[in-house]
Order: sequence, then structure tokens, then C-alpha cells
Amino acid sequence: MFEAVFRLRQRDGGYRWALGRGIPIKDADGTVSEWVGTVTDVHEQRPAVEDLARSEERLTLAVETAELAIWDFDLVSGRAWWSDGKYRLLGIADDNPISDETFWGLVHPDDRAPLATLRNKAFRPEHDGKFDAEFRIRRADTGAERWVVAYAQVLRDAEQRPYRVLGTLQDITRQRQQQELCSTLPITTS
Repeated sequence: MFEAVFRLRQRDGGYRWALGRGIPIKDADGTVSEWVGTVTDVHEQRPAVEDLARSEERLTLAVETAELAIWDFDLVSGRAWWSDGKYRLLGIADDNPISDETFWGLVHPDDRAPLATLRNKAFRPEHDGKFDAEFRIRRADTGAERWVVAYAQVLRDAEQRPYRVLGTLQDITRQRQQQELCSTLPITTS
């Protein structure tokens, strides 16, 4: 199969964007004897496609700059999606899936119950579904303890049943260490 986006020159000298698609027709010995395909005018969609590509690039750069991991957990299927960068945060290769059970296994044992309480509260119908929490994790690869902050939103269907949870996770270990250092410094007045 062949697919390409290109510009075609018009009679008036201007150009329009087009999408060409084709499939080879082969004879009995497997030699391509001809191509059959279509050319579709996509000129009107092109600005939207370019805007979407720029938006995706901006989002990717913002996520990388902020050292965020974005996650999306489907409560119905039990499937989870994580953005690239989860290795940097959790020590799990970007191509390995993370289940809910795997994630909870990384949460520091002392922080599991308070985090579960916050999450469960956000699942209640009377709650707006948003929650945030600071807690410790232990990296899967090294066991190193890291502080993270999570921001999440529970999405509900028309009957107010939770069906999906989206959120971000950010390593705040450096900030926590700086706060602890500052709290131990003596305060002097002149």
C-alpha cells in the first residue's frame, strides 16, 4: 500500500494539498502490473492537521520540561496507559505496561492507606472527582525512595459511575529535600 500527502498545482498556478493512496495489482508471478488508487483533496483539513501537530509538540515539550508522567486508567477494562517518561519516574521501562496492582506495589507501605482514602473519596458521587496527593514511591529498578505529587480526575458516566481516572505524576524529591534543609537552618535576626 502507498500513502502520501503532497501538493498539486492547480490551473490558476496555486497549490492544494492532496492525499494519495494506492495499492499494487500483481500478476500471477507476483510482479506489480499496475497501481489502483485515489487522490483526495485535503487542503481544507491541512491547517487543522498542522495545528494539531504543533499542539502535540507543545504538550510533549511541556510534559518533558516539567518531568511529568501522564496516566489514564480505564476502570471498565482495567487497562492503564502511561506517557513516555514513566521510566524516569518509576523505574519501569516505557514499553512495559503498569497495572493498578503494579502501581500500588510501588507506593511506600506507609502511604498506601492515606492515598487510598483520598482516591476512594474522589470516587464518591457527591465529590467533584478531583484529588491530589504527595506520597512516596520506591522505584522498581533500584528501590530508591522518591517523593511524588499526583493530580487526578475521576470521570463519570451519565449515571455518575466512575469509568476512568486521568492524572499526572511528578517527582518532587528535590523540593522536599530543599524544604527539609531550610527547616533545619537557624533563623537569625539582626
